[in-house]
Amino acid sequence: MAALIVLLHTGALGLGSSQPIYRSLSILTNAGICRLAVPCFFFISGYLFFSKLEEWDWHIWTDKLKSRIKTLLIPYLLWNIIAALVIYGYRQLRAPLEGREHLSFIEHINNWGGWWDAGVSFDGPLWFIRELMLLCVLAPFIFWILRHLGLYWLILCTLASLWFGQPVDGILYFSAGSYLRLYGKGLLNTFNRYRTITYILSPLLLALILLYFDQQLLYLTFRGLFIIVGIVASFNLVSCGLEHGYLHIHPFLSKSSFLIFVAHNILILHDISHSIVLRMIPIRWGELYNCIDLFLRPTIATGICLSLYWTMSKLTPRMLRLLTGGRI
Repeated sequence: MAALIVLLHTGALGLGSSQPIYRSLSILTNAGICRLAVPCFFFISGYLFFSKLEEWDWHIWTDKLKSRIKTLLIPYLLWNIIAALVIYGYRQLRAPLEGREHLSFIEHINNWGGWWDAGVSFDGPLWFIRELMLLCVLAPFIFWILRHLGLYWLILCTLASLWFGQPVDGILYFSAGSYLRLYGKGLLNTFNRYRTITYILSPLLLALILLYFDQQLLYLTFRGLFIIVGIVASFNLVSCGLEHGYLHIHPFLSKSSFLIFVAHNILILHDISHSIVLRMIPIRWGELYNCIDLFLRPTIATGICLSLYWTMSKLTPRMLRLLTGGRI
């Protein structure tokens, strides 16, 4: 899922392209497959948050919030500070080359918007962490409404998500994971019942996203349906792969995923990896180059983040523990 986020941010570049193959690949990735990642994160977070909260307990909820200070709030603040400083320094170094005036740090922050702007984080992907922290705080309300409305609340959130898209996705998928936990429904047992139908519907809805991308209402509807169906299909695929030995759990990849998520957008994807691709591929700015870049650049960026995690785990494990919320 973390790697899909990196691919998501690469595919955004080609959505408005006039090159048909490159644009189609960008739509399938950025507007399709990669859109499963963040809802999956919300879904899993909701499912795990209500562990031991099947019956409400204010002390357990308070303890969970305290643990989120270490796992969410501190990394959120630190990575925003790192992003602000690193990108400011980088832009200052490039200012003479681009014919721009040097800005003070305060001017740089004001031009950016910063974390006091509700829609902006210095490190872009951290909007998810901010929204997840808010949902954890709102857990008493989510518990109450799920106990009183149950599936009706999920249906209401689903209709809102199909109409409004991403702004409602967090509450929908966090609530969906919470619902399964609160009502004692086994995640894989529940999803396994819909294995065949989701395997059929997922590629069909993905094709409809590609065909109707330029028609906003139809696109949002098909994307919303694809995410719902795709999450179920993804869990079933992974479960099946593990069961038959096609997939294996690698602890290093699991633990490093948070750093991939928070670090890739800080110069790594669009500057360092882009420069490497430019030096690797002799083709310049044609459709073939763009198609290769779409997949090669996020692969390199993910590799850099994995190398960074491995290096820090050997040389500065305490700092890595702090930056990843103990995920080491």
